[in-house]
Amino acid sequence: MKDITSLIEKAFTQNVLWRNNIFYEILEEFVSNQIKVSFWEEEELWAQIFYNETIAGYMYVKYPIVLLTKEYYESLNVCLNRYDYISVIKVDSFFKEYLFIKENVLKEVFNITFGGKLISVENLWFYTNSV
Repeated sequence: MKDITSLIEKAFTQNVLWRNNIFYEILEEFVSNQIKVSFWEEEELWAQIFYNETIAGYMYVKYPIVLLTKEYYESLNVCLNRYDYISVIKVDSFFKEYLFIKENVLKEVFNITFGGKLISVENLWFYTNSV
């Protein structure tokens, strides 16, 4: 189990121009470093980050939350490490249900609950990606 509650809370409480400005700057920085991104504005809430044609991470549009696989963490975090307010979360797998976020934080940040169960990155992405 990996408790990421404090990292999610940190992102939620940041007072930065994330959604209106910085999110898009980072997308551009990824692209300028030959890192592919997929983000459908007005349709999705998470950008997918690709490294070597593989999904390597997700970046949330509402708050500075980035989830990166451990395989690509070092390569991708280079574009993020100058932003100390971003919650960059290194995960072992997108599919393994081992992440824990307190229910009150899930409800407040993402407007969902999972009944106290451990979740995967894919669960979080799937249930919170629609605008």
